[in-house]
Amino acid sequence: MVVLEVAGDAEPVELVGRVRHRVRHETGIALGDVVVVGKDALPKTTSGKVRRGLTRTRYLRDELTKLAQYQDAFDSRENMSE
Repeated sequence: MVVLEVAGDAEPVELVGRVRHRVRHETGIALGDVVVVGKDALPKTTSGKVRRGLTRTRYLRDELTKLAQYQDAFDSRENMSE
């Protein structure tokens, strides 16, 4: 699972395809889920780092406002615990 914020005038659906292709090409791993959210939509610490645990929780609870998403037929969330 990858969650990313859209930057600038990037097209969210195009980002999903580019991220999936790049990760597959560089690592051989096929991503099960790629989610694109709006700018500043991810929770951050006071120092500006992404709060990964809270992002994961919001993903699992389907609380992210998605601009685009690719999800494999196998729902990767079924094997993740909160």
